[in-house]
Amino acid sequence: MASAPERSPVSQSGVDASVVDAVVERAPIDAPDAPAAVVAPVAAVAAPPRPVLVAADQCRGSKLEIASVVKACEVRGGRADAAALPAGVTATVQPALLVVAAGGRLPAALVLTNTAAEEVTVVLDNACGHAADVRTSIETADGKPADETGGQCGKGEGCGRSYLAVALAPNGTLRIPFTIDSRLRTYDAGCHEKRIGKVKPGTYQLHVWSRVSEQQLPITVRPR
Repeated sequence: MASAPERSPVSQSGVDASVVDAVVERAPIDAPDAPAAVVAPVAAVAAPPRPVLVAADQCRGSKLEIASVVKACEVRGGRADAAALPAGVTATVQPALLVVAAGGRLPAALVLTNTAAEEVTVVLDNACGHAADVRTSIETADGKPADETGGQCGKGEGCGRSYLAVALAPNGTLRIPFTIDSRLRTYDAGCHEKRIGKVKPGTYQLHVWSRVSEQQLPITVRPR
């Protein structure tokens, strides 16, 4: 009697063990992980500057004075657009011809003019309330002050940020008045500026600087 063919052992689950071994042998061992997807960084998009709303009537027009603007046109918060005058707005000193008597004073003004064909909003830095401040120095041709006695004094101050916003009509102006002083600058023990004597007659450069511009202009100091 012929014997029955030898059968492959069967696992407890009823699956042929040889098939299981074949499957196990073909399974990859320690297969490397698939590379992670590379995500390109997204560039940050700067938010556009907030528009400045000029609501008060005294803050818009064709002939504005800084004294009125300071009282009525303050806007709060950080304003990067106060760093420079907008396109179409110029800063000039009046009068154009600067002549002052030695030891005398000359009224002048820094004038912002809108040369554009449309209304332009101007934001002024008013930190410490200095938007209306215009400083001057009468200097020699090589840039040395001719209106100082040689003493120097300086002190810092801390204060919050503040800004003024005005809307200038086409050809509109904002005047910031100041005084050109041809006396000598000195300081007392409390660091307060005082004026004494007079600048020698001659031709000089007037250094004018403010929160909105810095200029060098010819000036003549004539004898009294």
